[in-house]
Amino acid sequence: MDSRTAAERIKTALSTEDVFRRYGIQVDRSRKALCPFHSDTRHPSMHIYPGSRGYHCFTCGASGDVISFAQNYFGLDFRSALEKLNADFALGLPLNSKMTARQRRECDRLTAERRHLAAVAEQRRER
Repeated sequence: MDSRTAAERIKTALSTEDVFRRYGIQVDRSRKALCPFHSDTRHPSMHIYPGSRGYHCFTCGASGDVISFAQNYFGLDFRSALEKLNADFALGLPLNSKMTARQRRECDRLTAERRHLAAVAEQRRER
C-alpha cells in the first residue's frame, strides 16, 4: 500500500479526539485541550474538530490532522507516523505491500466499530 492511500485510510479510521486521548491529552466536553506544543497550562487553547477533521491551537497556531499530530508530537517523519498510528490503533494496514480484499474488509469493519463506539460515547457525554 502506498503512503498516500495509507494516510487516507488512517485519517478515515481515526478521530482526532481518539488519537489525543490515546496519547494522554485530555479533551474536555467542548472539545478543547491544553496544547502539547507550547506551555499551555491553565486555559485550553487547542480546539479538536469532530471526527477526523483535525485540530487547531488558537495560541501557537499548531494545526493539522492525526498524521501531522503524530509527526509533531513524537518527532517522526511522515512514514514513521503512519506506522506508529497503524500499530498503536491496531489498524492492520499492510504498509509495505498491497492490501488484500480480506484485509480491506477487516479495516472497514474496525473503522465502523470505532465510529459506532465514538457515537455511543458522544451520546453519553451529551446526557
